[in-house]
Amino acid sequence: MSEGSPIVLEGVAASGGLAVGRLALCHGRRVRRRVAGTPAEERAALVAAMARAAAQLEALAAGAEPLAAEILEFQIALLDDDDLTEPILARIAAGEPADRAWSAMLEGEIADYAQGGDETFAARAGDLADLRDRVLAALAPALGVNALTQAAMLQALRVGDDDIRRRRAAVLEERARIMQSVLSLPLTVAPSQANFVWMTADGLSGEELAARLESSRVLVADGRQFGDPRYVRAAVRDRHSTDRLVWALTEALGGNGRLPRSAR
Repeated sequence: MSEGSPIVLEGVAASGGLAVGRLALCHGRRVRRRVAGTPAEERAALVAAMARAAAQLEALAAGAEPLAAEILEFQIALLDDDDLTEPILARIAAGEPADRAWSAMLEGEIADYAQGGDETFAARAGDLADLRDRVLAALAPALGVNALTQAAMLQALRVGDDDIRRRRAAVLEERARIMQSVLSLPLTVAPSQANFVWMTADGLSGEELAARLESSRVLVADGRQFGDPRYVRAAVRDRHSTDRLVWALTEALGGNGRLPRSAR
């Protein structure tokens, strides 16, 4: 679109009135594939996702204008509607994955609303699409692990108890080494109980710090995708990776740049 060209938006108003506030452009959400569990696990996953979606909608409704709150309450009511949820749970009990069962049911409802011939009901199709995507996102978060990783995790839980214990011990040791090794650097490192560390450098954005580390061939995740552009997220792996990370941080932040012996 050329600069200064008019922007034309088309839609169906549920009721007359004036909209006041900020306009946000929402791009399509790409939801990662997920690995289906047993029917009981899939039912539990969907129930939990619906509860998370309901909590999000309730929080939005609490701070919304009356008309917007009414639209959000429509979505909340649908989550409590047995006529909607019972057929989905029945499909899951028959072996269908939760995301597919949910999508199939909601797609049918969206089509019914959109093709019903009533403008008010047609406008509700958009609300249903938002509800569909919100629950799907809760089932398979945008930053969740992919299908192959999930399958590996399930297999590890079944047969890999010893490996898991060894890996956990290694993460604990290397995470502590990272935290201790960067104490002299101009970094703020958040307390962590995970297999990554969350850090920010004085005077640098997360993007800038990530770029400096990448120049040393050490890759970290820019914090923008996690909601805080000041930070980067660095994975905790093995001793060699810890040595390289600490060396790259030292070089990026003006240290002596000497590569630890075990990282060469």
